[in-house]
Amino acid sequence: MAKWTVLVAALALLATSVACGGGEDGASATATVSSTATITATLTPTPTVEPQAKSRERAEMALLDLQDLPSGFYLQSSDIQDAASYNPTLLAHGVRSFAGQPITLETLPEALSGAPITVGSTSMVFSDVDSASMLNADLLKNVVLGTAKIFNVVNPEAREISFTRLGDESLVVEVTGKGTVAGQTTDLGFRGLAIRKGRVVGTIITVGIGLGSISDLETLARKLESRLATASR
Repeated sequence: MAKWTVLVAALALLATSVACGGGEDGASATATVSSTATITATLTPTPTVEPQAKSRERAEMALLDLQDLPSGFYLQSSDIQDAASYNPTLLAHGVRSFAGQPITLETLPEALSGAPITVGSTSMVFSDVDSASMLNADLLKNVVLGTAKIFNVVNPEAREISFTRLGDESLVVEVTGKGTVAGQTTDLGFRGLAIRKGRVVGTIITVGIGLGSISDLETLARKLESRLATASR
């Protein structure tokens, strides 16, 4: 059977800009997150197995929602798109981005602890399990390294880390290095998580000033796992 080379729009590539200003309350910052990652894979085309509206519904169900985020986060953007027009195996995908509270004298200690300051969530609904299973640690590392590059991180260190298995399969990578935020060089930490449940894949990428407690990601991961269980039914 002939194979097709397809472009899989996937995984959250976080483009974050931080603007700081002075005032009586100290420095403040805002962050913007966008998703624009493209993955090339060779797959055998498979017919759509369900109505497009249902695939879009699954993609939306597999995204984190504002209620899943810690207090103080707000929704920046949310988008669900059909994907079958250029990829016969990727039926729909979604992107959602969140930002934390502006950094002030009151919130600075938490930010410096490495707690996430931006969070990106993506979802992908495939027509079959084999297509959904193409994600791997090297691929996720490259996506997170792309995020670090936006922050001008020099000599970033990327590694896969041990993590509780979630869904049918899951993996987590970390990237650390010194980068630039608002003109200042500081230690930055990035974590990327991918979970597959059936033919639905969900991902999370967090950005923080340094690497905070892994429990921050664990909390989000459990919520994503629950959403994927619902979306894959």
